[in-house]
Amino acid sequence: MAAPDRRVEREGYVVATIGTFDGVHLGHRRLIDETRRQAARSGLQSVAVTFDRHPMTIVRPDSAPRLLTGLDHKLELLRVRGVEVVVVEFDASRAAQSAEDFVERVLVEQLGVRALVVGSTFRFGHRHRGGAALLESMGARLGFAVTPIELVSDDAEHAVVSSSLIRALVDEARLDEARRLLGRDHEVRGEVVDSSSGLVAIPAELLVPPADDYLVSWSVARTTGTGTARVRAGGSDEPTLIELSVGLVDAGDGAPDTLAEGARIAVRFVERLGSAPDEGVSGPPGRTQRPR
Repeated sequence: MAAPDRRVEREGYVVATIGTFDGVHLGHRRLIDETRRQAARSGLQSVAVTFDRHPMTIVRPDSAPRLLTGLDHKLELLRVRGVEVVVVEFDASRAAQSAEDFVERVLVEQLGVRALVVGSTFRFGHRHRGGAALLESMGARLGFAVTPIELVSDDAEHAVVSSSLIRALVDEARLDEARRLLGRDHEVRGEVVDSSSGLVAIPAELLVPPADDYLVSWSVARTTGTGTARVRAGGSDEPTLIELSVGLVDAGDGAPDTLAEGARIAVRFVERLGSAPDEGVSGPPGRTQRPR
């Protein structure tokens, strides 16, 4: 789709959903599924509108959360759900834009929205003054329908499924519960920085479980595997370092049997293994093969 703030080339109009979509969890999937259903019924294209960064990094950077997914990962997860994706740049001018102006310029003029599916508590625009009621009022005037959706409720947690809830679960290493709400293992993506020690750097913006040893699965290029990982504690603005001990499980044709420095890698957290000593141990426990 077109870059932010450029007119989207389209043959017709669209049914859209909009949000930050961090994690693309079960609640988000409900919005996407309803968007696709309405689009199919109307013969229109289904679109997910999201932002190039979490709005809090601009509005209140000191309170911005670490994310469940980076931008590329988020877009991949959205596209797998069968929708086109439009990424809107969120900067200081966007933060100051009124909700009404955002609806008219982005949703109507650029995207040609004919129907909009949003969470019932969705807020947007300057000072979060926009919501479902405003969208319904503007839709009646500008020619688009609005469907507010109640977000999925998690019976075990007695709470609405949200990115904030899942972040809290990951931050406490409650991985089974996070997996249930995500519909998948929590995954972060980073770079191999030392192949001899299996050291991986995860960008500071991403949320990693607390320092400890974990059972993980991982993938790089056409190679996938399982192993153990030791998460090191890091500073708030520094990459999180993970020491991997791995065993190859499924390598594609021609795939390397080692992890090269500079390789992009995805690490998925399966289970917490126990408290790791602070120092003096060369790697996580387990019968594994260290990448070289």
